[in-house]
This record gives sequence, C-alpha cells and structure tokens, in this order.
Amino acid sequence: MQSSGLNKMILLLFLFFLNTEAVNPGCDCILYTATYGKEYGIFSSPDFPKPYPPKIKCLLYTFLAASDEIIEIQFKEFDVDKTNTDCLQGDYLKLFLHVEDAEVNEYTPWSSLLCGKYNNVPHVFFSSGPGLVLEFHTDGHHTTNSSGFIGTFRFLEKKMFHTDGHKLAGTSCDYQFISNNHTRPQGRFFSPRYPSNYPPDIKCAYTFRARAQEKIRVILEDIKLEEGDVSCINRADYIKVHDGRTASYPAIGLYCNQGSHIEILSTGPELYIEFVSHSVEPGQGFKAKFQFQNDHSSKSTKKIHHHNIGSPTFVSSTTTTSTTTSTVPPVTLMVEDLDLMEDNNDTTSTIGPVTSPRSPYIGIQVCPPRGRPSTSLTSA
Repeated sequence: MQSSGLNKMILLLFLFFLNTEAVNPGCDCILYTATYGKEYGIFSSPDFPKPYPPKIKCLLYTFLAASDEIIEIQFKEFDVDKTNTDCLQGDYLKLFLHVEDAEVNEYTPWSSLLCGKYNNVPHVFFSSGPGLVLEFHTDGHHTTNSSGFIGTFRFLEKKMFHTDGHKLAGTSCDYQFISNNHTRPQGRFFSPRYPSNYPPDIKCAYTFRARAQEKIRVILEDIKLEEGDVSCINRADYIKVHDGRTASYPAIGLYCNQGSHIEILSTGPELYIEFVSHSVEPGQGFKAKFQFQNDHSSKSTKKIHHHNIGSPTFVSSTTTTSTTTSTVPPVTLMVEDLDLMEDNNDTTSTIGPVTSPRSPYIGIQVCPPRGRPSTSLTSA
C-alpha cells in the first residue's frame, strides 16, 4: 500500500508541469487523479493569493476520475481580470466539462468561459464523465493585481445520478417506467448529463405506466433550466407534464427557469413528461423522483360531478348545475374558452397551476390573449 502511494506521488511530481500537445504545444499541465483520503482536493492559480503572473500562454488543470465517477469542482475565490464582456480576450479560464478521456485540442468545444469577480461567475461545475479540464490564459500586454482563483474538487459515483427507468432503444434520452412485480415502486430520474449541464437541441420523453388501480406521483426536486423573463410557453427550455400516455393528452404542468419540490399526481395510471431544450446556453437540468401508489380515492368515491366556473358576466350556452358530493382528489380544471384583453406592456401568454405542497387546492395564473386552449390543470 505504501509503495502504491509512493508511486502515485512520483507520477504526480513527474506530471506536475508536463508539456502536452492537447490544446497548444506550449501548454503546461497539472494532473489531479486523487484526493488521498480527504473528501476534497485543492487547486489554485499560480502564486495564489498573490497576483498571478502575466503571459501564461496555456496552463491546463486536468482532472481524471475512474470510469464510473464524475468530477465536481467548486470555486472558493475567483478574481480574474476582465477586459471585455465576453471574456474572449485578455485573461480567462476555459472549462471543458464533457471530455471522456481528459484530452482536449484546439477543436474541442469548451463548456464555459470565465473571467471577472467571484460574484459574477458560477461557483460549482460538474463533468459529465470521468474527465474535466481547465485552461488558464493570461494576457502579456498589461499587469494586473487580480489574485486568480482557488477551489476544491472531488470525485463522485456516477450511479448517484442514474435514471431508474428503461432507456428505449434508438433514442438518446427516452425512458419508460412500468409498474409490475419485477420493478421497484419508486425511483429517480434525471435530465441528460445531470448534474452537469444538459446538451442543447434535445427532446426527452419520460413515460410512466402504472397498474390499473395505481397512480403516479412525481416530485421535481430541483429544476435549473435556461434563465429568462419570458413566459414558459415561449421558452426554449421547458418541462411539460401530460396526464396520459402521450403528449396528445392534457397538459397539467409546464415548468421553466428554476424551481424545487414541485409535486405532480396523475389522475389515472399513465403520465408523460417531456423535456425540451433549444437554448444556446443550457442550464443544469433537473432531478426528480417518482412513485407508483395505490389509488385509494377510487374505492371511497361514489361519483364525480362536473362544475362550471367563469369570469364575471361571461356569456355561456351551458347551464351551471351542481350537486353536493364527497371531495374527489385531485381536482382537474379544464379551461374551455379564453377571451381576455391583451396588455400592450406584456404580450406573453401563460397559463399554469399555482399549488402549495401543504394545500390540496389549486390556483391559476392566466394572462393570455384570445384563444381556445385545450388545457387542463390538476391539483396535487
């Protein structure tokens, strides 16, 4: 054991400033392959916390994990001189998060480009595989008082982010979850590459099929999609939930931006979730858990009644009738007709459920122009 550890130390010393032809023949490379019994390892810019030197043409920080692991890096301090808004000139740090063998060249696409102060950059990054590379470059045309960066790294088991469903053949990210005697009644599922950023231009489908007397409960534990101010209906990246087996069934949830602990309950034994990404800069994605559970409400409910609601003075040919019956969870609200005034200050359109995990009631946020949407909203 001591001999093995000594060999690793010798190898690391040998590779500490190893010349490589990865990105540039003049690149120096620092290799990180272990934390040596500690939870985290440490990496930093040269001379930190003193100002880093100028004219660093290319310094590579190469992190290499086992084949069944991914890498997490977290910046504790970050101060890289910023000379322009896009960081393409001057001093910068490039991040390559999706390299399987930790080898990069001038054609390898980078995932993020960082410069500026700590409060202006993301702090945590994950690789999608066993390799991760940072490329540090400093300009030689001026001196700086910027201190650079320091951070921690650790290796995580990839199985922690394994989707429990069956991946469909011929697809990149479609999964099926079926309740039977050979499957677990609960599990986890994730966006592609999670916890690293999902790729652009993807469409994933997660299909859930329970048994006849079961429903599907899904909890979206954490959502971090492309950020923006426009409505989810007009967003490039979104999660859409349908109360049935395909996307043709009514939508009961539409989610974008960020969110956490969103609970969804199907009204029957099938649920269909689609995840779409068309953004240029994708976010981290989502993590979720599911459970097939017995439909106790179907045994205690005698009958279901339909009620009509409308805005004040709404003219309808339907006569409103109702009968007092027992409560039927969950409640499904079908929006049959919308004809609202369009606000010139806000031309976006949104319609979606507003629920609380501590309440069985449903609220509605509606602000679209005219239309006849085929939309239903279901309380959790």
